[in-house]
Amino acid sequence: MTYFLSLFLGTFVLEDIALASSVVLMAEGKISFFNAFLACFLGISIGDFALYFIGYLTSKLKLENRFEIINKYLKKLKGLKESNFMSYSIVISRFIPGTRLLTYLGAGFLQYPFTKFFILTIFSVFGWVLIAVAAGKSLGIIFMNHWLFMLIIFLAVLNLIKSLTPKLLDPWMRKTLKYSWRKWLTFEFWPAWFFYIPIVPLYIYLSIKHRSFFMPFYANPELKHGGLLGESKWDFLKYLDKQDSSTLAAVRIDKNLDFIKTKNLLDENHLFYPLIIKPDIGQRGFGVRILRNDQDLIDYLMLRNFECLIQKFSDYPNEAGLFYIRLPSENYGQIFSVTDKKFPFVIGDGKSKLGDLILNDSRACIIATTYFQRMKKKLNTTEIRIIFYNLI
Repeated sequence: MTYFLSLFLGTFVLEDIALASSVVLMAEGKISFFNAFLACFLGISIGDFALYFIGYLTSKLKLENRFEIINKYLKKLKGLKESNFMSYSIVISRFIPGTRLLTYLGAGFLQYPFTKFFILTIFSVFGWVLIAVAAGKSLGIIFMNHWLFMLIIFLAVLNLIKSLTPKLLDPWMRKTLKYSWRKWLTFEFWPAWFFYIPIVPLYIYLSIKHRSFFMPFYANPELKHGGLLGESKWDFLKYLDKQDSSTLAAVRIDKNLDFIKTKNLLDENHLFYPLIIKPDIGQRGFGVRILRNDQDLIDYLMLRNFECLIQKFSDYPNEAGLFYIRLPSENYGQIFSVTDKKFPFVIGDGKSKLGDLILNDSRACIIATTYFQRMKKKLNTTEIRIIFYNLI
């Protein structure tokens, strides 16, 4: 118990000395790993909370009213507590000597939400103490002999912190952690870069075989890059017969075209609301929206910085994507595959929140992070029926 209290109280004086002492005491068999970890963890955590509350109490003194220089910089700093910058700083400062004192005092002074501060502090202190106590002296030896390997690990940890911090701070995002791992078990939810990894060696092999690295770019001379990447939707649509009843008429809108000229172009082509607007170059439903009135069109044109297409809206309940291929030696091609597209929706009961309805759906919960980001302001609503057409 004496060694436990010594380590616990020692963290309030100098935590590095306390951590080093814990390693020595464990090596001599005078304290167990669990007790050493617990003493340092509790002491450092309480010390961090104390720094926060010192800063918080200082903010109550209204020093900005007495000192102009404080008031000048306080206005600039207050925006930090609403951004992820402060959140990242709280976690990262734990691992960078000399930054923790000012960061934690500043968090309290700026009245950064204590709940968030508590979660981040517990998370970072746990990791820091675990590394320090478990690795101890050997960590320095490993770093000196394998510095490149340790640098990669350090960067990986920073990236993990960057990705986890927003999720740990938001109540809804924390709930997605229970389901988000499932996307790796279902290939349709895999990230595009991961899904197409097998294409890379195949591309290299075929390029060597045919002695041309750019051969796939010549597959279809009518399309930019042969349709391999960055193809224009308009390059397809402009060949369709506008008079055919099966064609959804469309017009291409230059990125600099304003609302008045766009509206005139729509009238000239007899296109009336509701309409679909989407980027001319885009994939996986990026930027696709339904235009129901002039205000929707104005909002979209103000935010976009790319050429787009406005197309007649189809209200058919089902949609499928057809992949057609034809070899140069063939007169007729064939349908290579058919993709049945089903848009997700949830049916409310008047009581459950939208966020809970998403998490209760066996498919929607897998990519709930995407839905939560786009429906952030509606997650607590209890609509009778909500269809995610505006998510794509």
